[in-house]
Amino acid sequence: MKNVLIIGTTGVLGRELVPRLKAKGYQVRGLVRPESKEKLEAARAAGLPEFEVAFGNIMDKASLVQAMQGMDVVISCVSAGQDRTAQSRGNAEHFGQMNAIEAAKETGVKQFIFTSTLFPKNSLGYSFVWAKLMTEEKLRESGLTYTIFRPCGFFYELYYRGEPFVQATNIFPILGDGKTTTQMLAEQDVAAMYVAAIGNPECLNKTLEIGGGRLMTFNDLIEEWSKVRMKYEGKPVVAFHIPVTPLRIFAEAVKPFWEQAWGLVHLLDFSYDNMACDMTEPKRILGIDRLMTLEEYITEAYEKKYAGRLHQATSATSEHLTSEQVSHTA
Repeated sequence: MKNVLIIGTTGVLGRELVPRLKAKGYQVRGLVRPESKEKLEAARAAGLPEFEVAFGNIMDKASLVQAMQGMDVVISCVSAGQDRTAQSRGNAEHFGQMNAIEAAKETGVKQFIFTSTLFPKNSLGYSFVWAKLMTEEKLRESGLTYTIFRPCGFFYELYYRGEPFVQATNIFPILGDGKTTTQMLAEQDVAAMYVAAIGNPECLNKTLEIGGGRLMTFNDLIEEWSKVRMKYEGKPVVAFHIPVTPLRIFAEAVKPFWEQAWGLVHLLDFSYDNMACDMTEPKRILGIDRLMTLEEYITEAYEKKYAGRLHQATSATSEHLTSEQVSHTA
């Protein structure tokens, strides 16, 4: 199986999948919404390798059928992105996925890899959980050979979503007391697992729960971030705890006229719930020796950040010296 279609190519996970698939010799095609052309160009400018682009939309089944022509494997890692409305989440996590599953059946796809989510123990109170669970069930009943991944949250969501606010305030807001536990992991590791699942007999028609190598409280996560930031910027990251109940009441009150706020609070409530999984079997099946730590992830992010600034400073210095040389020559 050499031909792979990614649905959600310009997203966090999709951008990690492209280079890893190409490095393994796969022919990569990516479904990109026409309105995401600028996002695609920005990703390419940031170093995303070239791949065959198929413009389409997960809500347009005909475009999915066309994009899947000749594909052996489909990896669906699409999300609602910044749109937190119920309609957007429903389209991305269920109705659009139904279109993708039907298109995969029609085009003879050999393996369908679906991105679900790691669920807390008492998860059914979260509305979008039903969308994920219904999609999982429909995929199992479809007759397609499938692999379902249930990843815990990505380090990306913690660092890159939170970093602008941290830069402005030195504060990271935490919902609740910060003592709930999570098993967040790097999107780079998730991408490596997806690639390892392609054609892997032990991954076919299986559901794999995946998380990081260490169970941590949210207070632990912020403390770890703070240590790295102190090394690079000489400033801490301070956890600011937001009471859960008042926020829930606020979200329900504004829902009729500000659904985005309600959706965001709903998602945060889910994200800060207790989540854990046993990685012993997934690591064995997928051939994973070790997983990136949060310290390594954030260190890499700061290295990239300051390497860019160093490059700019070096370029500016070079330009200044060149102009001085020209001036002296004249």
